[in-house]
Amino acid sequence: MLKNLSLGKKLSLISLVAIVLLGFLEIVSIVRYNNLLNKTLQQQDNLSSLLFHTKTTQAHFKMQVQEWKNILIRGHQREKYDKHIAGFKDQMNRVQKHLGKAKAIVSNFKNTQHIEQEINKFFNEWNRANEAYFLALKKTLLKKMGWSIFIHTLLLIKKFPA
Repeated sequence: MLKNLSLGKKLSLISLVAIVLLGFLEIVSIVRYNNLLNKTLQQQDNLSSLLFHTKTTQAHFKMQVQEWKNILIRGHQREKYDKHIAGFKDQMNRVQKHLGKAKAIVSNFKNTQHIEQEINKFFNEWNRANEAYFLALKKTLLKKMGWSIFIHTLLLIKKFPA
């Protein structure tokens, strides 16, 4: 069949086959590049989300510490105490939520055990700190109540002498 074709037609046929093959290779290259681009964009989204959650965790942790200070400095009146303890617990919940999301994102990546270990280390230290905050607060309130009861008893004795 090819023997009967002239040299010009054979060259045209070879060119046509080469163009079809090159077109096919180009389509395969575009598909592979598109897949690579999508994967890269997904990783970029995950990294951006990880950065957001870690920065948000850091900000809420700082706000939690500030609420702790507010409890100690301004929490001597019941309504202010309730306001600041609610703020402290709210910030605590937010830290836990964003830290959990950051940990979930990190677990999607390969070879990130060291990052997960750092997150777990922070989480464990943060939990111990929260327990210490509440224990210190409980002890402080008991001391305040003890002195308060003592002072009220003295005032009652002074008002109503025997």
